[in-house]
Amino acid sequence: MATPFIAGFASYVGTFLGTTDPDTVKAAIDKFASLHVVTNAKTDENNLPYDVLTKEQVAKVNDMYKFLTGSN
Repeated sequence: MATPFIAGFASYVGTFLGTTDPDTVKAAIDKFASLHVVTNAKTDENNLPYDVLTKEQVAKVNDMYKFLTGSN
């Protein structure tokens, strides 16, 4: 069931970047991925904690949210 979510996310990233090149989209996702955050996926605490993101990453997430929702 993760495939539709990942495909949708990749589509959003590609739209945000203005490209359909899969290598560019993959590179953007890889650049902002947080490694080793989920240590046990079978627990309730397997979500990405926002406190591990840098201010630049938070700003990019906020920009993407504004772009996707059309809010200012």
